[in-house]
Amino acid sequence: TLFFEFAEKMTRRVPVKPNITYDFANQMMLKGDIRLEPDSVGISGPGPVVDTIDVVPTTKHSFDELNKTVQVSVRLKRTHHQVEFTRERVRLTIPVEQYTEGELQKQLVVENVPDSLVVRTFPQSVTITYLVGLSRYEQVIPELFKARVDYGDVEDGDQKLPVYIDQAPDYLKSYSYAPREVEYIIEKQE
Repeated sequence: TLFFEFAEKMTRRVPVKPNITYDFANQMMLKGDIRLEPDSVGISGPGPVVDTIDVVPTTKHSFDELNKTVQVSVRLKRTHHQVEFTRERVRLTIPVEQYTEGELQKQLVVENVPDSLVVRTFPQSVTITYLVGLSRYEQVIPELFKARVDYGDVEDGDQKLPVYIDQAPDYLKSYSYAPREVEYIIEKQE
């Protein structure tokens, strides 16, 4: 006796996911998103198999000490022997650029202060030090940050309020700020 399993052939489009590791040379960082072209491929095969595939990975690649943008053709990894792809390779781009350090002053905002009071902080601003790609250095302005202290943090006997940075550009490599706490005085509103 011979048994044959039949299934309808199915076709659908699924995203491609890069299977890569990378690190950068000194003073280098990622400039934007890693891109795949195309970012999805058509797959076809038996319906029950195709239904289980949500993403097609690339073959594993490792990039060390990146100091410039990389563009390479990478092969797609076969996930099942009965599934065919509309293409075998995609173009991978890892955009890389040099970064630099910047510094700016940001005025502190005091939140949740009752109408009858005024809270003054010392100092009244914080210094934010950041690392950013050269292509975006001129775009970093104080208005892109939100620095605050909260009146709700006032406690008897404590002479300092913690500083919070609630907003910063997402394209910064990193940032830090000082001081982390500020002294304050509370006055009655005139």
